[in-house]
Amino acid sequence: MKRNRHSPSKNAPTGRREYAMYNENEVRLIGNLGRDPQVHDNGDGQKVAQLSLATSRRWKDSDGEWQSATDWVPITAFGQLAEVAAERLEKGSYALVKGRIRTQRLEQEGTTVFKTDVVASRVVPLERTKPAS
Repeated sequence: MKRNRHSPSKNAPTGRREYAMYNENEVRLIGNLGRDPQVHDNGDGQKVAQLSLATSRRWKDSDGEWQSATDWVPITAFGQLAEVAAERLEKGSYALVKGRIRTQRLEQEGTTVFKTDVVASRVVPLERTKPAS
């Protein structure tokens, strides 16, 4: 087969079966904290921090008008990461969060409830820079 720039690479998976084994659960978010981190002990001596991160998005609607929305993402950090987040972040802090999405199934008053959050593997305080003029 003659290769051109549109041909798959020599090492690329060629069939559906090769993709079936590949899964990824990784998320990267940048936004502002909506409240101070809430830190508590999980009962095993490990610290847990609950954060609420606001991420905003913009788009043009069908009339060409700009619209915006804010998503509030619950973040959970464990151990030393929880302690560092509590020390270095506060309400309004601009931060990068890397982690994985976790969904928990809980029973509350006879009803099944699903809770989704991001379990942080990295939290980095960021500084806003002024746009170049």
